[in-house]
Amino acid sequence: MDHSDFSPEEIRCGRETAAAMLVAEICLCGEGVASFLGVGELFARFAIPRLIAFVSIFLYYYVIKKPRLVDTPRWYVLLGKDKVIRGFWVAAMLVLAMSIGA
Repeated sequence: MDHSDFSPEEIRCGRETAAAMLVAEICLCGEGVASFLGVGELFARFAIPRLIAFVSIFLYYYVIKKPRLVDTPRWYVLLGKDKVIRGFWVAAMLVLAMSIGA
């Protein structure tokens, strides 16, 4: 894919933000994945650390760093061009979908 429209900083920021989104989704909505993997009880034991991790990720990436790229038209173009970001985004959506009904 052609990344010539984006600076290396924008690509790195996009990848970091997408990875943070995936980890936050797992912290918040990972029960379905954990039960699918057979570790649902273990996952439930770490509810408070997961909540602390989620709040920390949210505060760092979306309040302190304030990525200017996310939720702009350029973000969606980069999402379509970069396979790493698209992979993180698809994985986060799968985690979210598996949590429905869990």
